[in-house]
Amino acid sequence: MLRAKFIDALVSVLAVALALLMPGRVAQAATKYKLLHSFNANVDGSYPGALALGGAGRLYGAGAGPPSTYGMVFELAPGAKGWTLSLLYTFNNWKVDGADPNTPLVFDNAGALYGTTITGGGTFHEGGLVFKLAPGTGRSWEEEVLYVFCSFDNCQDGGAPWAGAVWDQVGNLYGTTFGGGLYSAGAVFQLSPEAGGWTETVRYSFNPSGSRDGTDGESPKAGVVLDASGNLYGTTIWGGNYSKCSGSLGCGIVFQLTPTSGGSWQENVLHRFAQFTHDGQVPYTGVTLDSKGDVYGVTAGGGIYRGCPPGGCGVVFKLAKNQSGQWKETILHAFDFTHGGGPFGTLVFGKAGNLYGTAVGGGKGPCSAGCGLVFKLSPTKKGRWKYTILHEFTGPDGANPDSGVIFDRKGNLFGTTQRGGAYGGGVVFELTP
Repeated sequence: MLRAKFIDALVSVLAVALALLMPGRVAQAATKYKLLHSFNANVDGSYPGALALGGAGRLYGAGAGPPSTYGMVFELAPGAKGWTLSLLYTFNNWKVDGADPNTPLVFDNAGALYGTTITGGGTFHEGGLVFKLAPGTGRSWEEEVLYVFCSFDNCQDGGAPWAGAVWDQVGNLYGTTFGGGLYSAGAVFQLSPEAGGWTETVRYSFNPSGSRDGTDGESPKAGVVLDASGNLYGTTIWGGNYSKCSGSLGCGIVFQLTPTSGGSWQENVLHRFAQFTHDGQVPYTGVTLDSKGDVYGVTAGGGIYRGCPPGGCGVVFKLAKNQSGQWKETILHAFDFTHGGGPFGTLVFGKAGNLYGTAVGGGKGPCSAGCGLVFKLSPTKKGRWKYTILHEFTGPDGANPDSGVIFDRKGNLFGTTQRGGAYGGGVVFELTP
């Protein structure tokens, strides 16, 4: 699975860093950990991604499929004797129903699931697709392909949608593609339901070399979020500043897309990361908005602790407008790898304005690059944020969480890990504060 190989590459790079870093003072919370399911690649799949919460407390997600399949979508249901996993759908035909399903999944009002696959979709249309899953006969679900992207780089409609899609208030889906678009640097798309099917419209094509200031983003790996006014926010992993970060691809950006009266969309680059100034680098994940419209996110690299490649262990950042209308960045936390490194999952807000997230590496686990952890950031009266480790993975209980966590209605946290567990294929876990 492409996403699993991507994580493998990052973790192997981070592995060289652990002995080089100075540990800091970090709080450790007393939380209860429960392993809900260990994936077995030969039976029920592996490498689970981000979760979605459904009715009756059920959890839904996607990952790599059992042998001879191209991925799967699963349901995990609570019961008196524990949690039961069911495979709702397996992707068996790369040319027809896609391959490498990405997450998170989203529901419609009728209970159907929507998601994307990174690749597949046809003999000449191998750039991934957007799909719908609805309950069929018995326990199985049936797939409907809503849209197939042409190819990774060579089509203007985009290609390789690594992230899931989100709804607007009138039933349109919005998402991103890693490649394709007018300049083969990725795109933001809209899918609209029509009488004869779904229509795709490219709302923005990233142009890192030909933009107005030459510093546009390139290759969004995460999806977008909408604010109350219908503006879209997201990140690209490359582009932006080229002279202020290691490598030649740029440090990445945070962007805003605003619909105009003429029907087009205007990009506003909120921030260009600059790793050489202790800023972040390569934001693989999306952003989260608070009630005031401030933007929060993480970067997998950068920060003050330089022992981790690429260029640092990652940061948590906040973007807020100042009095002049400009967006100002504040670094809320810099990872030192001893206490987590390479944050990948999208942040989520909890009670009292606390932020929750995951780091794919670091921690005290026996994995070669650390097994990763779940963390909380809490605002203090002095304006600083307190970093607390909620759980450090050890391998048998999971390893390398590359997706964020979600809350249920009772305030419990749920998430997944890419590796670890009883069979090495990753786990679904619960944390009770």
